[in-house]
Amino acid sequence: MNPRTGCALICLTALLGGCSDAEEARLFSREEAESTVRAWSRALMQGDAKAMAEQCQLPFRFRTRTWKSAEEMMANLEREMPGLLDELRASELEVDYFAFGDLIGGQWPRGKVPDDPEEQCRRLGIQEDGYLAWFHVGRRPVLELVLNPDRGGRKLQVSALLTSR
Repeated sequence: MNPRTGCALICLTALLGGCSDAEEARLFSREEAESTVRAWSRALMQGDAKAMAEQCQLPFRFRTRTWKSAEEMMANLEREMPGLLDELRASELEVDYFAFGDLIGGQWPRGKVPDDPEEQCRRLGIQEDGYLAWFHVGRRPVLELVLNPDRGGRKLQVSALLTSR
């Protein structure tokens, strides 16, 4: 083995060995997921479809529909914003965040634990470094956002808005 390769492997092993906590091993932290949801929600509350779309990625799933172009997403977001605002205006609204690894490990929103967590993540479109943001009032679900890395893996973006009923 080349001495440089051996040294690189030892360094990599030492670095990875220090990542015993699942949170440390994730590409994105819960705080980054919260930041994405805050920016998305702020744009919604301000009625700024353009800023909202900047937090989303294409194709974008909105409940049962998929918007494939930026133009289609903008037109539909503008039309859907009033209804979304009504859903999110609850004074007791809470948001819980579930990383992909947590979901695979069986940690899901209350009453939503599937028989096959991996299949459910695939069906919802949650990628390995993604998150599920679950909006609820008490035990009543309101909606879910799927957050996944952008194409460059630099930041999280909203890739789907799902009805959480």
